[in-house]
Order: sequence, then C-alpha cells, then structure tokens
Amino acid sequence: MPDPDPELRALPVEVFRQEELEEALRAARVPVCSGEGTFVVKGAAEVWARDTAQVAATDEARVHASGLARITAYRRAKVEARGSARVEAYGHAEVQAYDEAQIAAADSTTVTAYDRSQVEAYGSAQVRAFGSAQVLAHHEARVEAHDRASVEAHGDVVVEAYDAARVEAAPEVEVIEHGAREPVRRLRHPPEEEEA
Repeated sequence: MPDPDPELRALPVEVFRQEELEEALRAARVPVCSGEGTFVVKGAAEVWARDTAQVAATDEARVHASGLARITAYRRAKVEARGSARVEAYGHAEVQAYDEAQIAAADSTTVTAYDRSQVEAYGSAQVRAFGSAQVLAHHEARVEAHDRASVEAHGDVVVEAYDAARVEAAPEVEVIEHGAREPVRRLRHPPEEEEA
C-alpha cells in the first residue's frame, strides 16, 4: 500500500474515542480529542484536546488543550492550556497556561502562567507568573512573579517578586524583591493555628 500523501497526514482529525485516537496516531495524523471522550496519550504522541474532553498524558506526550478540556499530566508530559482548560500536573510535567486556564501543580512540575490563568502549586513545583496570573503556593514551591501577577504563599515557599507583582505571604515565606513596586503584605495565621 503506498504511503499517504504527506499533506493529508498533516491535516487534523477529530477523535471521540480512544480507538480513533490510536488509529489517527498510527496514520501520523493530528488527533483532536473532542466531545466528552476520555483519552490516554503515551510515549511522544502529540494531540489537541477541546470541548470537555478528558486526557491523561504520560511519558513525553504533548497536549494542546482549549475550551473546557481537562488534562492530567504525569512524568515528563508537556501541556499548553488555553481558554478555560484545567490541568493537574504531577512528576516532572511542564505546563504553559494562557487565558483563564486553571492549573494544579504538584511534585517537581514546572508551570509558566500568563494572562489571567490560575495556578495552585504544591510540593516543590516551580511557577513563573506573568500578566495578571494568580498563584496560590504551598509546601516548598518556588514562585517567580512578574508584571501584575499576584501570589499568595504559605509554608516553606520562596517567592521572587518583580515589576508590579503583588505578594501576600505567611511569616515563614521567604520573599525576594527585585525592584518590585508593590509592598509585600504579610499574612497572619488563623487564630486556631497561632494557638496550637
């Protein structure tokens, strides 16, 4: 059987079930996970996700998510989230968040957040926030805030603040100011924590 036309292979194809996704990948097509389907992406596969599709990405898979897609990224998966997409990231996954995407990052993940995206960071996650991105950081996360980004931090978090970034930090948080124009606001622990 002759090899399909390379231009045809580059065309996106909507997929609604796992079997269709696998068939598109075998044919070297560009799968777009659509509808309300649930998908698993492994290896070095690259897919798009939209609508309310749910995608679990592992290994070194790449996912471009938009709409209300929900992505769970493991190991070294990479996700670009736009629109109102939601991402949970674990392991060493990398996420780029735009628009109003919502990200929950744990372990040793790396997130770069732009626009009005929101990030909640746990473990030793690292976050770079730009535009009007919002970050809530816990545990040992590290945050670099630029532009008008805002950060609320608790625990052994380190925050580096630049430009007009706004930082609200618990007393134990280390805040490093690099010419930031906004003063750091120190948060008090709730009364029940102070009494303990």
